Amino acid sequence: MKKIILTSAFLIASTSSIYAAQMNIYAQVSANINYIKSAGSSINKGDVLVRLDSKQAQAKLNEVMSLSNYKKVILDDAKKVLDDYTLLYDSTVASKRELDLAELNERKARYAYEEQESKVRYYKEELKKYIIRAPFKGTITKLVNQRNVTNIKSPKSLMEISSK
Repeated sequence: MKKIILTSAFLIASTSSIYAAQMNIYAQVSANINYIKSAGSSINKGDVLVRLDSKQAQAKLNEVMSLSNYKKVILDDAKKVLDDYTLLYDSTVASKRELDLAELNERKARYAYEEQESKVRYYKEELKKYIIRAPFKGTITKLVNQRNVTNIKSPKSLMEISSK
């Protein structure tokens, strides 16, 4: 009977049958544990296993979202100014240089807004790391000592889960 053990510890299989999957769960961020499911609990794929304190990450997301809203207002104003200068230039009231400057300001405002929006997307993804979900259906077989388990500089397993 040939056994294959995957390094990610998701699955141990043979050529004729599949054995239980077993996995250690780690935190990807350093934070206090607000909630952890108890040992022996049955879990379904996607269930919340651990909820970490995300107040700082949420505050950072709120900060970059506020700055994004501010940069959106600046962009909208730059677009309006560009439209105004385009009309003035077409009416031969404004110079080509004034139109070029309005285009440059609109472009700078657009790039600043796009940069800020990418930061918003980044911090939204970061916030997802504060909730750890079950990767498969099974049981929590073991909880470890919770002291310093969410220190990403020296990670320790939060729990062990098994599909059997």
